[in-house]
Formats: sequence, C-alpha cells, structure tokens
Amino acid sequence: MPRKYIPYAEIAIIISCISIIISILQLLGVIPVLKLL
Repeated sequence: MPRKYIPYAEIAIIISCISIIISILQLLGVIPVLKLL
C-alpha cells in the first residue's frame, strides 16, 4: 500500500519517543552541557 501520509498513531509514537529521549538526556545532564557550549 502506498503511504500518502503518516498515520496519527505513528506521529504520537514518534513524539513520545522524542520526549522520552529528551528526559533521559536531561537526567544524564547532557542538555545543560550543550547549553553551556
């Protein structure tokens, strides 16, 4: 089946994965280091 658009379910999964990755980076202290750079 040709995919003309991304289903909303996949968008929700991608957003949740990105938020989880950001929270993990914040716990590791990577984001503050990047802000200092």
